Amino acid sequence: MSSLVSEPVADTHVRLIIAPDVLWLDIPYTILSALCLYPLKYFRYLGWAILGLHGQVYWREEVARDDATVVCGETYEFRTENMAGAAPANVDVSKKKTESITQTSRRENLRRMVEPRDGRCIFTGAPPEFCDAIHIIPFARGQDVCFAL
Repeated sequence: MSSLVSEPVADTHVRLIIAPDVLWLDIPYTILSALCLYPLKYFRYLGWAILGLHGQVYWREEVARDDATVVCGETYEFRTENMAGAAPANVDVSKKKTESITQTSRRENLRRMVEPRDGRCIFTGAPPEFCDAIHIIPFARGQDVCFAL
């Protein structure tokens, strides 16, 4: 665990260490539980989205299952085998807007691929008819990313 993250986590928050001694997030549990059905899967996604690397989320030195219950006041850590290969999120890419006439068809294709996998919104739990599948990470990062997470 990071030596810089010495402050205890508030009982109302969950801490996610993304890069030891560099980046961690203290996330209010009320927000996390309201927006995510699988917070630990979301933590793994955050690690990938920020560092550009696949990895696992650990809790107390054990790999945390995506469907495990998150514990308030605890610290979780995103770990990857090759931190040297990290490619932190490029803010300029995230600001890029897709202005293609095919944007709607891409979104519809993504929805058709994601719906059988998740069955509902993984953040809110809403049924598919109330969902709109979109890339949170810009399309510039690649089409297959959605399925690798």
